[in-house]
Amino acid sequence: MAVAGAARALWRGRLSCGSAVARRTGLGFPQLLGCRQKSLHSFLNRTDNPNLAYHKLKGKNPGVVFLPGFFSNMNGEKALALEDYCRSVGHAFVRFDYRGCGSSEGDFKECTLGKWRKDVLSVLDDLTQGPQILVGSSLGGWLMLHAAIARPEKVAALVGIAVAADYLVSTYQQLPVEMANRGPSYGLSREVQEKIEQKYDPELEGRLVDWIIIQCGENIEQPPPGRQHFQKWLMDGTLLCKLINSLHPKGKEPIPKITESKMAFKQMEQISQFLKAAEIYGIRTTDIFQTVDLWEGKDMAAVQRTLMALGSEAVTRDDGCYRGDPSWFHRKAQKNRRGFSEEQLRQGQNVIGLQMGSNKGASQSGMTGYGMPRQII
Repeated sequence: MAVAGAARALWRGRLSCGSAVARRTGLGFPQLLGCRQKSLHSFLNRTDNPNLAYHKLKGKNPGVVFLPGFFSNMNGEKALALEDYCRSVGHAFVRFDYRGCGSSEGDFKECTLGKWRKDVLSVLDDLTQGPQILVGSSLGGWLMLHAAIARPEKVAALVGIAVAADYLVSTYQQLPVEMANRGPSYGLSREVQEKIEQKYDPELEGRLVDWIIIQCGENIEQPPPGRQHFQKWLMDGTLLCKLINSLHPKGKEPIPKITESKMAFKQMEQISQFLKAAEIYGIRTTDIFQTVDLWEGKDMAAVQRTLMALGSEAVTRDDGCYRGDPSWFHRKAQKNRRGFSEEQLRQGQNVIGLQMGSNKGASQSGMTGYGMPRQII
């Protein structure tokens, strides 16, 4: 498309900012016409959110919306060059500033990616008509993907410029587990979290690690001891999916496709697949942990409880799929069903149970008056 050609031209350095003719400033330095520092802009008024500064160019559809990167704004060279290109080919174009950035209202210190995502959706909903071509630069590429998921009917195509789609996830995962999962808790929340953490069993952790390695039957690296390392070892869901598959006959695995991914939603999706397969396998709902208990490390004791229930179910089945020491998990009690024919049930209805009492062999021998001790001869 025309915009894709513009992006390629920008990448190759063949598209100048504005006009190909450069003029000289008062100081004698060349200045490209498109590289202006400021331009007239309008504001998108919003009731419950800060107003957004934007500049809109009318033209034919599909229109183009430029999403700037982090610490950038709508007056950047990429945005202005793309606007000039859209003007030359007659396409509609919108560039804008996120809240707290550039000329838009709001405090940058209070901004979050979720709030900037809402800004992008507001621009799509209120400033554009029909499907748009989203051009995201750096962080704008991440927001571009979220907008495409939230408004698929408003997106005709996506064009990324140095898209930082995986930067946030990779940076998140490089943080220490406690920092990445959540901030410090205080008061009652802290007391509750400490009680949850006290339920975690370090000895049980070693047994579960040994079982998972043997059960999966692969060259799996053993994690260092500790709750945080155990959580990090399992949090992508890959080992859990392999574990539940190994408890089924070959060709009947409940999870046909297992992929190692750094994307957060993919990892949480695989954990959810494991939990669903574990429930079908026979684990009670009350014994199954929540996805966030593992992925965010909120309750690793619940993760241990689920794995223990899974091991017990596998040992009890004794179908040849379990690998490891059977004594690692307790065997569940087996049902001992009794069957009675209709004739036996009818005969039982005519029998008076001993709980109802009987007068057979009853006498008043040995009875005494009220309040007198019974004499035993």
